[in-house]
Amino acid sequence: MSSNQFTPQQKEKIKQVCEFSSQTEEKVIYVLQGNNWQVEQAIDILTNAGAFISNTNNTQSQQPNNTNKISQQNNLKNKNSLPTKQQQNNTIPSQKNEKNDIQKIEEQIKLIDNQEWETSDITIAKNRMLQKSLNQNIGQELKRIYQLPVGLINVRKIGYFNCIIQILVQNPAFLEKVLTWKKNQKSQNEKDKKILFITEFQMLIRRLTFTNKRFLNHQEFVEKTFDIINFVTKTKISDKNLKPNEFFEILMKTLDPILSNTEYEENQSKNLLDNTLNAQFQIQQQSVNEITLNFKREDRYLYLSLLKLVCQDQFIMFQKIPQTFSFSLLQKQNNNSQIKVDYWIPFTINLQFLTNEKMCQQLKSILLNLVNDKTIQEINSKQKLLNSLIIVEQSYEQNKIIPINVIEQLRIERKKVQNELQKYFLLNDGLNQTEYHQDYQYYLHAAVIQIVKDNYQHFYVYICNFTLNQWYRYNDTDVRVESDDIVRKDIQQNGCYFVYVSQNQMRCIKHLQEKQFQISTNLELEQGIINWNQLEINQLMKPLIPKEIKKILESENENNKIQ
Repeated sequence: MSSNQFTPQQKEKIKQVCEFSSQTEEKVIYVLQGNNWQVEQAIDILTNAGAFISNTNNTQSQQPNNTNKISQQNNLKNKNSLPTKQQQNNTIPSQKNEKNDIQKIEEQIKLIDNQEWETSDITIAKNRMLQKSLNQNIGQELKRIYQLPVGLINVRKIGYFNCIIQILVQNPAFLEKVLTWKKNQKSQNEKDKKILFITEFQMLIRRLTFTNKRFLNHQEFVEKTFDIINFVTKTKISDKNLKPNEFFEILMKTLDPILSNTEYEENQSKNLLDNTLNAQFQIQQQSVNEITLNFKREDRYLYLSLLKLVCQDQFIMFQKIPQTFSFSLLQKQNNNSQIKVDYWIPFTINLQFLTNEKMCQQLKSILLNLVNDKTIQEINSKQKLLNSLIIVEQSYEQNKIIPINVIEQLRIERKKVQNELQKYFLLNDGLNQTEYHQDYQYYLHAAVIQIVKDNYQHFYVYICNFTLNQWYRYNDTDVRVESDDIVRKDIQQNGCYFVYVSQNQMRCIKHLQEKQFQISTNLELEQGIINWNQLEINQLMKPLIPKEIKKILESENENNKIQ
């Protein structure tokens, strides 16, 4: 079938869908005709199920009514009519079992609908966050709420900076390395850029713990950070739009030679020299030598991304998994706009399958059984019901004339559907933990969220407090408690950078958080006055703080109290 017989508008639509879907012209025409030339619907069908659609010249004898065939394909998303196993086997070329299994899992997961979480209250909240991030007239008069962590002003409108700093100051090994750092004997110059930077970093860490302000203006630290990055690595990052993982890697490459008192090596290829940082932030594997991993959001599921990493033509074993590992999600672009798809992140995950081929095969078998047609249909059906309930509930809440008991009944029904969805594999944190060693258990500690609007991007981060078993949302100066449900929804749709910690590391973080909670409780009881003796008696002052630093902190708190 040739496109010459169509109108100029139809030809343009054919060209557009062909370019985006990478499917043959015959398939594109076939699908467009069956969907009243709706470009978006055609792209959706071809993206999710293009592999299952045969070229028209091969199907006309078997399918006398082309419109019915297209209608069946359109129901893949709208009516959950999925291709049969026989159709899959006929269209997927024979490959080695490992790769074929991964491909089957990937194709089935792509058929799961997105969850429509962007209801009115979430949209309003995000718009407020964006507005707040653009506001430069932030006062310093707000007193600290001691039950909450301290925020940071968004200096120079680079939200990724605050996200990474707030994550790093939760890492006990990293904190110890920074706070106990001593200058190299060769450098006696107190104006040395490295000394000035680390001194300012140490001061910021202590202010975040002992200040009586709700948030800090750390502009001097930001300027020194950019300066030291340029000085050590010759990288001028200025105010350009970096992703959180990109800034994280640049910062780690800068800090490593400083903290280990070595010279920066340009050809080190992201290979951290220092053992402590190496153990915290680097994954060692034959084909991976990165500070962070990069996965595609189109994988839609962390387990699938990890399986694709180690299960290629042969199993590639991870030799070592660090105390902390992080990864970013690469977003697919179309005409300079992001194509959003949900990506499911478990709060806990056991990574032993990355080090054991037999366990890797077992996990693939588990997933193959779980992504069957019936399960996908059930998930899509429940997600559509949940989406409808949320929208109706939000609408009723805004309409004050609706009786409260009606809204409450809707809320109960919505929570019931949410609980039912939790039982499916996508949200099952214990998917592969049976008979796995607990040393390989990892916990989601932080997730950076990216919001893009009108060519402006804003970042904020969720960090888990393991001691209190709750999540905090750090949106620059605004820090607040957030529910598990909201965190899951937000990271599923908008998460761009994630940090997991091992069970041992989680215990260390928990111990640090317990100390921080005791310090903040003490400060609250003393109305912002720092009782150093009491803190030292309770062994909350490790490493010990020099007297000159104590005086600075006391003076700052006193000045803020007077204001």
